[in-house]
Amino acid sequence: DKAFVVDGHTADLLIVAARSAGSAGDRNGLTLFLVDPKAKGLAVERTAMVDSHNAARIVFDNVEVNADSVLGEVDQGFGLLEGVLNIGRGA
Repeated sequence: DKAFVVDGHTADLLIVAARSAGSAGDRNGLTLFLVDPKAKGLAVERTAMVDSHNAARIVFDNVEVNADSVLGEVDQGFGLLEGVLNIGRGA
């Protein structure tokens, strides 16, 4: 599950970080995927935030993706994810 996905209920594509190797806490072994929110096994639930913004809870149940869905390199998504998160933290 992914919670508090800002405007996730209106997204045309989702960028999903998922562990593809290693164990929790490892920098290596994360892969980023582009996932269609209408994919089989994916459920999107809209939630309202206290500051009037919208978010979504995304639930994954055996969602399948193919190699074309990989964003960047397999097992090397941490660097891309860290860069995006750092920009968000700065804002």
